[in-house]
Amino acid sequence: MRCFIAIDLDKNLKDKVYDLQKRFNSFQNITFVNKNILHFTVVFLGEINEKQIEVLIDSISKIKMKPFNITLRGVDSFKRGSNEGVIYIKMSSGVEEFNELHLKIKQSIKNISIEDEQKPHLTMIRVRNNKEIFNVLKDYSDYEVGSFYVKEFVLKRSKLTDKGPIYEDIATFNLEG
Repeated sequence: MRCFIAIDLDKNLKDKVYDLQKRFNSFQNITFVNKNILHFTVVFLGEINEKQIEVLIDSISKIKMKPFNITLRGVDSFKRGSNEGVIYIKMSSGVEEFNELHLKIKQSIKNISIEDEQKPHLTMIRVRNNKEIFNVLKDYSDYEVGSFYVKEFVLKRSKLTDKGPIYEDIATFNLEG
């Protein structure tokens, strides 16, 4: 099954991201990430089996780390070509702690082969065939969305469908402080 480890946003921040998404309503050929599934991917695991999940849960549950704050500020993009890609919100504070959590998770599961990409970001829009939207991003380069307190992270299963991904929480891990 396709899995990843994520930090979910609280409801207040999801609402703020949704309000920001609405500012891009006039653009064509874009898809908004549903506000109910907004998250930061900490580690993308890719395809793993049930036995690996058991080992992973056991290993990750031993991670010790204090809760921390994250601030979302600035909008940017990962482009594929000149008119496709994703638009994301950057993390302006909490990056060091986020990277520490990322590293601790990777170290705890080093026996499991993973597909990992790492640049703290929150995808909010997927773009297909639209150059114009990328031109307005500079207007949002310092846009502050808000902050939240990270007390836990979640192992999620992802099922890709024609209507978008469906996520299922497999296990939740508390940060202790």
